[in-house]
Amino acid sequence: ARYSGKKYLITAGCSGLLEKMTQETEVYSALYAPFIYESFTSLDTLDPKATTTAYYIHGDLNGGLITSYLKYFNLMAGFRFTHHSIVGNNSTFEFSPSFQVADNTMLYISYSTGFTNPSLYQLYAPETYLPYDGQPSSGLTRGNKSLLPELSRSFEVGVKDRSTEGYDWTLSIFRSISEQLIDYVYLWDGTVAIDQLGSDFNRDDYRGDRYMNVGTMVAQGAEFTLNKELTQTLSLSVTASLVDGYMEFQSTTLDTALQVQAFSTGTFLQDDVRYEGLVRRPSTFRARMSYVPHASLVLGIQYSYAGRRGDVYYDSQLGPYGGLNTQSVGAYALVDMDAHWSINDHLAASLQLENLFDVKYQEILGFRTRGRGVQLRVSYSF
Repeated sequence: ARYSGKKYLITAGCSGLLEKMTQETEVYSALYAPFIYESFTSLDTLDPKATTTAYYIHGDLNGGLITSYLKYFNLMAGFRFTHHSIVGNNSTFEFSPSFQVADNTMLYISYSTGFTNPSLYQLYAPETYLPYDGQPSSGLTRGNKSLLPELSRSFEVGVKDRSTEGYDWTLSIFRSISEQLIDYVYLWDGTVAIDQLGSDFNRDDYRGDRYMNVGTMVAQGAEFTLNKELTQTLSLSVTASLVDGYMEFQSTTLDTALQVQAFSTGTFLQDDVRYEGLVRRPSTFRARMSYVPHASLVLGIQYSYAGRRGDVYYDSQLGPYGGLNTQSVGAYALVDMDAHWSINDHLAASLQLENLFDVKYQEILGFRTRGRGVQLRVSYSF
């Protein structure tokens, strides 16, 4: 439902979601024939499902509703209540005031909270592990119905300016904190020293795996955008983003008989551990120049830069079964060109030259990206 007036806009509503899943796994092995190994697992007996209901209200209000002295003040605020049939209740909100300090300049602040519920697989996965040396199973399944939702809170402050001289710019700084992060972990015999785990084949130190809440991630940075009309036919657009952050694992123990190893780093969670840097979040810069020699023709050239950043890869040396390690991925710069021509009211054509200098680079560690490319599009509208 939406209700609006000259100085306000209010939106309210509700939503419902039903999730279900099923999974069947069959394993057949004749590796040690004539001894045959077979197993079959199914989620049907667990009947994994969850319902989510939510109620929300959001308002965009101008201070002129109260008094004309506040007409330069604006407030956006919202609240959402969510009930999850397994995880329970969560309340989130947004609070974003802004103030027009001059005819074309606005200061704003934004604070918001959010959450992500665990998936059905993370809650219900039934796999357990039975040690091959006859030791008893831990009894813990891979799924964990005690998981808490991942919680986040974000803060941003900035200034926006739109000049009558043909340019506008925005500068902002931000900080986002995500807590109770869900991660996949290995479980090990807590009576064996970490440096001795997996060293004796006659002794099975492994106790299975599980999803757990393990830590906190912090992302912070600044962003700047500028759009400038240099002449009647030439314009410039610039965007720069600086991003940094870190990850903190909290010491985690299920009980004295088990040790916990985070798969994402290979770290044993005996003590609090902090990792600097974020995965796949480079600082970036982009500049685009557009030239309009005719109303029907637009020519453009764009320069894009992504800084050095970390990415993950499987490292078999991290603990007995290995885990994910971090490796630096090099920075790269690309140049693209494009042309768009409106031939008439119905016919248009565009030409794009991507990665003009055929740069070899990676966005994700181990995956190639496309080299130089040419795209030609012709469209006809009735």
